Amino acid sequence: MSRTTSIPDGAPLPHGWGNYVHPEGNTYYYNPETRVVSDTDPRRYGVIALFSTALERIHDQLSRHVEAGSFEVYLSLSDRSTPVPEGVVEYYVVDYKHRSIFWVDDVNIATDLAGSVDQFESMEQLRLSLEPEFWTHVECYPCHQGEYDHKTERELTAVLRHGCVDDTTAPGSVFPYSADESLRYLKLLERFHRDDESTESYRRRWTAHLLARICGSRYINRYGLPRPRVDRLQDFQSYLAQHTRESTSMAFGEALCFGMSKRTFLRLMELWNGRIIYQRHWQPFLEQQRLEWRWTALGNSYISVTESLDHGLRPLSIAFTLPKALLGYGMIVFGGNAVHRLASQLQNEPVQMLYMTTAATAIPLVAALFLYRIYGPAAP
Repeated sequence: MSRTTSIPDGAPLPHGWGNYVHPEGNTYYYNPETRVVSDTDPRRYGVIALFSTALERIHDQLSRHVEAGSFEVYLSLSDRSTPVPEGVVEYYVVDYKHRSIFWVDDVNIATDLAGSVDQFESMEQLRLSLEPEFWTHVECYPCHQGEYDHKTERELTAVLRHGCVDDTTAPGSVFPYSADESLRYLKLLERFHRDDESTESYRRRWTAHLLARICGSRYINRYGLPRPRVDRLQDFQSYLAQHTRESTSMAFGEALCFGMSKRTFLRLMELWNGRIIYQRHWQPFLEQQRLEWRWTALGNSYISVTESLDHGLRPLSIAFTLPKALLGYGMIVFGGNAVHRLASQLQNEPVQMLYMTTAATAIPLVAALFLYRIYGPAAP
């Protein structure tokens, strides 16, 4: 459906529909009779008819075992701002009892969604992946709920307390919030307890936001599944071994750095172990690097000024040019590593090995020559 009409100011909503304003200002719509929530204004031309048809199909396919009052349906009409063709009704079903979302259409992950979703080893892992989506839905549509869920708030309080202790006592804590952050959130929860019903939408949105991130972290770390990741440094040695293969070019680069890069490499691997990074661990590393660069620049300036007493501006020119020269060295090292890798892969194809080796050698050398031409000695 591509036909749209402007909605007159003050036009009434269709029967059964109400509009709600999100704590951040967005407006959404909810119909308690059909339990449909939507971002699409139901006053738009043809929306009610499309929603009714879609809702009827969804109810026809819902299992008889699903309790009627435990779920709601999200419907949205696509427009030009979405990648879906205009006029298509998008949906998902929200299950409040099991804290999940689902769809009623059968989907073959291996064929219909190949490459777009992860492969799940069990139904438990699938459910674990859908719980963050449930809390994201609650966060986006927090105003129409009838009764505030104090049990969820108490659960969040217990989780934050556990995370606070875990981050304080375990260097490899996988909890997404630091101890300081957890304490701040716990204080806010205590203050919310003194509020009246007028602030429930704010409380619901805020608790859902925290739970969405916590459940997302649980899914990444396989919470409750076989072989859970309970420590950031878990399986660190095997992960490190994958990235420490013998390499002449890498050994040469580390030698140019007097071996100091090995300490930085280990620190980076600790942060990147399992490809899961928390900002509270990453930020101190970046601050340490900035501090080391400041001291390096200060020491370089001191040496340059001292040597300038005998050689004028020549030492200062070396200090300014050194980072550019290191870039050229890096390109040469990269070329050598590429040549070695290609030669090992194309041992049985000499012609292709010759072409690829020539290209892999020429590209970094040409780049290094380009840098030399730009920053090299000026013509007399």
